[in-house]
Amino acid sequence: MPMKKFYLNCFLKFFNQPKIKKMKKLIIIFATLFFASCQNTQNQHGVVKIDDEKTEIIQRIFDGVKKEDNSYLQSIFDEDMIMINSSNDTLSREEFFEGIELMYENFENINFDGIDVGKTNDDAIGPGVETVYYKNGIVWTNVWSTFIAKGSKTGKKVKFPFHISYKWKNGKIIEEHQFFDTSVFDDEINVETEIVSLVYMRSNNKTAKEIDDFSDYYQRRVNELEPDVLGWTFFKSGTEKIILMERYKNEAAILNHIDNISNGNPMEEDFKKFLDHYVVESIEYYGQTSQDLKNVTESFPVKVSYKEMISGYSY
Repeated sequence: MPMKKFYLNCFLKFFNQPKIKKMKKLIIIFATLFFASCQNTQNQHGVVKIDDEKTEIIQRIFDGVKKEDNSYLQSIFDEDMIMINSSNDTLSREEFFEGIELMYENFENINFDGIDVGKTNDDAIGPGVETVYYKNGIVWTNVWSTFIAKGSKTGKKVKFPFHISYKWKNGKIIEEHQFFDTSVFDDEINVETEIVSLVYMRSNNKTAKEIDDFSDYYQRRVNELEPDVLGWTFFKSGTEKIILMERYKNEAAILNHIDNISNGNPMEEDFKKFLDHYVVESIEYYGQTSQDLKNVTESFPVKVSYKEMISGYSY
C-alpha cells in the first residue's frame, strides 16, 4: 500500500472513533457559532440603549414641558439647533421655543403617556424613549408617546400619538424631527373665540355733527382694512358720552388693530384724528384674553379691565 494512502486511512480511522466523533461535532458547532458571531458583528449597524444618559436627558426635557418650565430645555438644545415639523418646515431655535410657549398658552394639564424620568421601556411595546448609537458616530434619541392635555380656549380634552427624533452633537441636541398630525394644535390656536371691547369716551369739544361724521368715516375705514373685526359700532350715551363697541374674531384681530394704528402703519393718521374727536376714559374687554394681550394694553394711558366669559355663543 502506498505510504500516502496508508496515512489517509489512519487519519480517517482516528476521526471515526466514537469519542473523537463527539469531539469533532463540538469543534464544528463551536466553529459555526464563532463564524456566525463574527458575521453578526460585521453586519451590526448600531447599538440601542434605554438607560443611558441621553435617554434620561430626553425624559427630563418632557418632564420640564409638563411643568411648563423651559429652563432645562434651554441648556440642552444647541444654539444652532433646528426643528423640522411634520409639514417639513424648518424652524430656528428661537422659533422652536416660541412654539413651545404658544403650546403653554393654548393647553393646560400637559402630559405624556409613559414618559417619566428613569422609566425604561425594555419590551419595545407601547410608549418609551431609546437612544441609538450608530457605528459612524451619529447618535439619535427616539420618543414614542401620546400627548394629553386640555385646550385652554375650548376646554376640550385632546389626545394623540406622536413620534419625535433628536439628533445629538457634542452633548447637545442639534436637530429635532417631529412626526405627528398637528391639526389638534392648529384647531385650538386658531379657534374663533370672539372678544368684545367696550370703549367709554366723551366728545373732545366737537359738535354732534363732527362726531357723527367722523364715527361713520372711522367704522368704514376699519371695515375696509381689517376683515377679522366682526363689528365696530358707536353709541350715544347722554349728551357728551359715547360708547364704542368693538367685536373681534379673536385676540389676533385685536393685536392686528393695535398694530394698524401704530406709527408708520395704515391707520396711524386716522387714529390721530380719532384722539382729536374723542377722549377715551376706560376700556373693557369681554372674552378669553391672554397675558400677551394684557402686557400690550398695560401701556394704554387709560384704565383697562377684563371680563372672562362663563358660557355663551355668538354668530
